[in-house]
Order: sequence, then structure tokens, then C-alpha cells
Amino acid sequence: WLHSASIPSLTLRGTAPPILSDAVITGFANGRIQVIDRDRGIPVIDQRIAASQGQSDLERLVDIDGLLARDNNMLYVASYQGNLLALDLAENRVRWGAPASTVTGVNFGFGSVYLSSADGEIFSYNSSNGRENWKNEALLYRDLTVPVPIGNYLAVSDFEGYVHLIAQSDGRFVGRVRVDGDGINSPVVVDG
Repeated sequence: WLHSASIPSLTLRGTAPPILSDAVITGFANGRIQVIDRDRGIPVIDQRIAASQGQSDLERLVDIDGLLARDNNMLYVASYQGNLLALDLAENRVRWGAPASTVTGVNFGFGSVYLSSADGEIFSYNSSNGRENWKNEALLYRDLTVPVPIGNYLAVSDFEGYVHLIAQSDGRFVGRVRVDGDGINSPVVVDG
């Protein structure tokens, strides 16, 4: 099967990696996610994450380019200049939402959803109700990658080549190391 979606005239550079499980879950440049039946190629869920607003094509960008996070039947997804949503896949309904803008996507751990905003703020939201647990603004404008849980910490990397470790509990810094002088564009990978 082949599936296509309408794409706006202006999009961000990149594509959200799909989640492959009992279905194919993917985000599109038009601000929508779809859950597609793997056998038939038919969308079983089609949900708008963000609606484009504004006068110019640039103001109307609502691209979903970052990681989607799935925890059992809950899907967490965020768009650029749009929203962060928690979607219950079993009931096909939005559990909660919050305004957000990210190009790297979301991650989860310890009952929280984590997001690096497009301008470099790091947010922690309660995964069950969407309330903001904490926000860290110390890394503004450093082109952060998606936060990745490692034990009790989160790791994010930036355009200067630093990997920053942040406590999941309250967002405080616990360490950082420079691993590359040319900058880091890919998220941290955890093994063990």
C-alpha cells in the first residue's frame, strides 16, 4: 500500500520518524498525526495537533518533525508553533493539551513528558494531566535536541557540542561535558 498526505507550500526541513508497532503512527507537515492500519494502509485515527494561523506561510508553519512518544495506549506528540497533545489511542480522544513549539519532538519517563522548545526551553509536564512540573530556561537559543531520560536524569545536547544532564525531578543541572566541537544535531542514544 501507499499513503500520502497533503503538504503545505512551506515546511520545516525534516520528517517525523514513524512509530512502527501494531500500526504505523506518523506526523505530517500539515500539523496532523495519523495511525495507519499496517495491513490495509488505511488511517484509523486522523488527529489535528495544531491549526495553522497567521498571514504568511512562515506564520502558518505547524510541522511535526520531531519524535513522537508512545507509552502503552498513550501517544505524546508536539508540533512547531502549535501544541503538545496526549492522545489516548484506545479511545481515540485527546486527554490533555498545552501550547508548545518544538522541532525535536517529545520523550517521556518517570510519569512525565519532556520537550525542548524551538527557542531552547526545556519543559516537564505531568503525563496524566498535562500540568507543567518545571521549566528550565538556562539553555535558550542553543538548538537543543530532544530530552532523553537516562536513569534519574535527562540528557540534551546542543549546537556547541555539549551534552547537558538535568535532574528529571526538578530540572536542575547536574553536569555537562563537551563531546564535539562542531555541535550535535542528533539526540542522545541510551543503551543500558
